[in-house]
Amino acid sequence: MSELTNEIITVNLLPSNYNLLTDEENAIDEVVRAAVSYNALSLQLENNPLSLEKLRQMDGEPVWMVDGQGHEMYGIVNDTGCADADYGSWNIDFYGMTGDGKHGLHIMGWIAYAHKPELEGK
Repeated sequence: MSELTNEIITVNLLPSNYNLLTDEENAIDEVVRAAVSYNALSLQLENNPLSLEKLRQMDGEPVWMVDGQGHEMYGIVNDTGCADADYGSWNIDFYGMTGDGKHGLHIMGWIAYAHKPELEGK
């Protein structure tokens, strides 16, 4: 089973006091559990590259970055783009610059994701 499947199963486990809850509390609990499961699944399925606007809104937060040279790593969003421990600053002027490099990017281009994309077939 995948990590996501395990998370959904864990979320859907009933609390030990389930029979002590009122019908209304049970209904609310089921809606909350369904929402949590849906959100967990959505995060896995919808991990598209961040728009430049969304990236700017994430100042100070970690993102997964890839560039046209094939580098892939976590970095922290800042006012000039992103920064990582290995290569330093990733200039926002080159964000989304397409070309013939890795990931369809220009050799100086880069993009970011909210989290590291899952490998297909995993």
